[in-house]
Amino acid sequence: GLVEFGRKFITPRYPRFKFLLLDEGNFTYDTLRPKGSAVDIAKLWQAAPTGSVDLAISISLFTHLDFAAAVDVLKNISRLLATGGQAFITIFVVDGEARRNIESGVTGFRFAHRTPSGELSAEKLDDPTFAVGYVVEKMDELVDSAGLRRERWIRGYWSQSNSGETFQDALILRKP
Repeated sequence: GLVEFGRKFITPRYPRFKFLLLDEGNFTYDTLRPKGSAVDIAKLWQAAPTGSVDLAISISLFTHLDFAAAVDVLKNISRLLATGGQAFITIFVVDGEARRNIESGVTGFRFAHRTPSGELSAEKLDDPTFAVGYVVEKMDELVDSAGLRRERWIRGYWSQSNSGETFQDALILRKP
């Protein structure tokens, strides 16, 4: 996969670039996960020395976590970030515009259910971490809980009738 590609072709040329595959289960996507080379997500804090990471990238992780797990992961990312370091994460943000588009049938998601914690919206009742949506207040609570500052929110085209820079919403966060 992409992690192996990065390890094989990028790290040898740029040793400061490290690629880590976290091992976190998900009912829908488990069949796609390679086995044997991953790090347990609970050990994320061991991935690098505290304060040593300039940029952390998390694609399509927070869209599959309930709130407590998302807070834990983002706190660990924050612990790894250097002062001024950035995190790029993707997320589904269900704000007023997204909700209007959901109700008018523009989006492929409905987010009509709750995650087990009751704090986030879930796409599927029988598989609540298949796709998880955050209202703006929960997104901000997540970011604040990790001691990070939201610098930019790039709206994903999932909620915009396929017009946008990326499918999922993207957040650029900074550690002050």
